[in-house]
Amino acid sequence: MKPKFLYLICAGIGAIAINLIPSLPANSQPAVPPSSPSTNVLRSLNLSDVQKRQIQAILEKGKDSRRASSQELRTRQQELRTMMDGNTPREVLTEKFNQIQNLRRQNEQKRFGQMLAMREVLTPQQRSQLSKAVRDARRNWRERRGRRFSGFDNEF
Repeated sequence: MKPKFLYLICAGIGAIAINLIPSLPANSQPAVPPSSPSTNVLRSLNLSDVQKRQIQAILEKGKDSRRASSQELRTRQQELRTMMDGNTPREVLTEKFNQIQNLRRQNEQKRFGQMLAMREVLTPQQRSQLSKAVRDARRNWRERRGRRFSGFDNEF
């Protein structure tokens, strides 16, 4: 499987999984409006209540770790920006950059592990449906982006 395709599946599962929140008790808030495309994709997968609970548990399990990792990454990036403004030696900047790259890689590995866990919850048919939905979403995004930036080159 190509890395970009795998990343898209991961992003699709993540986006859909985030939308499982509307199935939580009434005092919780949905991550996106009910009419969003992700919600429609989720509905089209016809997840059972058991599948919804399993995916929700997978997301909850890594929630605190993801928050902490994201915060650490933001902190390190800010440190690097501050260092770039000063007279910090090249070697120190390179070391900070490498730390940031390592954190990004760790975060991607966590996301990938989570995606694999969520993938195991889906049936082969649901995986196919999700894959198609991700491809369609990517195509639509490219089309919208193309229309948005189509005149940009002509302005300069």
